[in-house]
Amino acid sequence: MFWCIFIAVAILSVPAETVRDKALKHFDRIQWTTNPSYMQPIPPAGKAVVGGNESFVALTVTSPAAAFGVYPQIDRVGLLYYGDCDQKLVQVLEKLKSGLLEKKVPKEQVSNSRKFLPAVTEYRLEKIPNPEYCFYSRPTGDVPELQVVTIVLLCTVNTVQNELFLYGTFAFENGLWKITDIIFDSESYANFIE
Repeated sequence: MFWCIFIAVAILSVPAETVRDKALKHFDRIQWTTNPSYMQPIPPAGKAVVGGNESFVALTVTSPAAAFGVYPQIDRVGLLYYGDCDQKLVQVLEKLKSGLLEKKVPKEQVSNSRKFLPAVTEYRLEKIPNPEYCFYSRPTGDVPELQVVTIVLLCTVNTVQNELFLYGTFAFENGLWKITDIIFDSESYANFIE
């Protein structure tokens, strides 16, 4: 009888282990590490811009040859800064831009050897809705000694397929910049025709 009472007292005096205690023991034995994909990213420090009191996160110059300042940029067109470009060429581009908004090509800006170009281009432009905006890229020259440059033109239209890309070639003839070719990007043009 004594042994029964002793065993009963011993069992009752031992503290009962709860589920919480078992869980704590289990999870304390596991070696925990941090998953880098769950870590909260730390934003880079901002940089001050000369002439302003704002700071912009990770503002960096796109290229060392870029002009001083921050200018807008469009995919496939590039930087919309023309301060260091030939201003006579920029005037021709502005006239072409205004003409494209009206679905016209300024005939006086076209090379004498390409007089058919306005008619062909205007015929193609009739197939698309009226453009709302037109942008052009900075000139890139393949043959600088002949002063021939290529321009990417973007016309935006208020439709589902809203971008039409054109490629213009300009040559320096008799002291004036002239349009020598306007090529429609086949993929963006086909979207309008469909």
